[in-house]
Amino acid sequence: MLPPKELARLADALSDNLSTERLDLEGCGVQDEGCRALAALLRANKRIEDLDLQLNQISDAGVAHLAAVLPHTGLRALRLADNSVSAAGAAWLMDAATEQRLLSGRIAQIYGLSDEIMAPLRLRQAEQLRRAAQSAGTSGVSGAVPAAAPLETSAIDAPHRKGRAADAADSDAIVID
Repeated sequence: MLPPKELARLADALSDNLSTERLDLEGCGVQDEGCRALAALLRANKRIEDLDLQLNQISDAGVAHLAAVLPHTGLRALRLADNSVSAAGAAWLMDAATEQRLLSGRIAQIYGLSDEIMAPLRLRQAEQLRRAAQSAGTSGVSGAVPAAAPLETSAIDAPHRKGRAADAADSDAIVID
C-alpha cells in the first residue's frame, strides 16, 4: 500500500521527470484520493504514456480526476481492471479520450473495463470522431483531427500487461509493489 501522502510525494517528484514513460501502481491502494495527485502529475508530465491502476479501489470519483486532465496528457494506455468504475465513469473517460484525439491526434486506450459497458461507448466515440473528421474536411477548419495522425479507436480488453520480468527490464518503467 502506498499512503496518500507518499503517492503525492511520488507524483511531485515525477512531475518534471523526462525519462519515465510507464508508471505501474497496480494494487498500491491509490483509491480516489490518489487519483487527484496522479491527475496533477499527468497534466505536468506529458512523457508518461502508460498508467497501470489495476486493483486500486478506484471509483467514479477518482476517474473524474483522471478524465478531467486526460485530453491534456500524453497518456496512451490507462489500465483500470478490478476497480469500481461504473458506466458513467467509463463514459467520462471515453469522452476525455475523444477530446484528447481531437486536440492532439493521440487517443488513450482504456483497458480492463467490461465490454458490456464499453462497447456502446466505443461506437459512440467512433461516430464522434467520424463527424469531426467530416467537419474538418468539408468546412476547411484545420486541426479538428490532425491529418498526420491515423484514426485510432479505443481498445478495451482483459487486463493487457507485460509480465513482471519485462517490466523490470524496461528502463523507462517505474513499478511499485
